[in-house]
Amino acid sequence: MWMVKAAAVTRRIRVGAAILVIPYYNPLRLAGEIGMADVLCDGRLEIGVGRGAFEYEFDRFGITEAIGAARLREGMEIIEGLLTQDDFSYGEPRAPSARPPRCPSRSSSRTRPSGWPRALPTPSRGRSSAATTC
Repeated sequence: MWMVKAAAVTRRIRVGAAILVIPYYNPLRLAGEIGMADVLCDGRLEIGVGRGAFEYEFDRFGITEAIGAARLREGMEIIEGLLTQDDFSYGEPRAPSARPPRCPSRSSSRTRPSGWPRALPTPSRGRSSAATTC
């Protein structure tokens, strides 16, 4: 949340923190945190997302790399929907992560925070993440 503090003492600089590793978060909670940070930053939030890179990370969370990739895709769909739609609902989860979310929520700019990727890594790319430059 340091970026909220930085945004509070600046007017034009865009703020953000490296990479959010989506498979390690509950997408409903993460969408709420991103939305709140975006509001507190007056719509100047930059984010990057990824699926994780090292086997020991997946081991610590008790998931496989395949589940991590599925959670990334699913989590991005859920988070983007929650941040951009007035009344978003998501069907049954395809990856074991969370219950189907339904929540009226969106960010301050009524769009996704800047830098949200529009493309997902393909299986042929192996260990890949989607990120932005800050």
